[in-house]
Amino acid sequence: MHPWIRRIHLYCGFMLMAFVVMYFVTGYVLTRGSLFGKASETTTQRTVPLNSAMLSPKPDEDAFAAALQEQLGVSGKRSPAKRHADGNWRFTFFHPGHRTEVTLAADLKSASITEKRFGWQRVLVGFHRLHGYGGGWFYNLWAALYDLASGAMIVFALTGVVLWYRLARPRWPGWVLLACGFGFTASMLGYLLLRR
Repeated sequence: MHPWIRRIHLYCGFMLMAFVVMYFVTGYVLTRGSLFGKASETTTQRTVPLNSAMLSPKPDEDAFAAALQEQLGVSGKRSPAKRHADGNWRFTFFHPGHRTEVTLAADLKSASITEKRFGWQRVLVGFHRLHGYGGGWFYNLWAALYDLASGAMIVFALTGVVLWYRLARPRWPGWVLLACGFGFTASMLGYLLLRR
């Protein structure tokens, strides 16, 4: 089994390299944003008439949001609808570097669209925070690759531990590092749960 474990470990490392580098670069921009200057932002607003016959009268349903998104030609992942006190509805669609807010009149006859486009810093931060499915086929493909990379990271770590255990002498430094990693994670989780 040893050659197979080494091969699996190696291939998982190849799969992970691009994702780990991307996650580091985008995470660095997220945590050290002040080093890169103020991110640019442009906002445009417009109001458009709607074909209310194509829309369901229940704006809280996902099918309604999908129909609205298609009619307006808006791209991005949908957030749950929010209803205002005046009867209007607000929908938000997001993809890295681009956020669209649609405020729908209570009579479903018009929509006010606010589009925000951000500079490269916010694109990278949005890329870092991508998660979940439901933003179109390209978005879903990226989410699926993310899931595969997450699985590959677990397999990479497990096969690394197996290789270490079979080859390393003495083993106590490895046990200390494993204990420190799990201990720190458990301590942080306990702290966050107990301080609420």
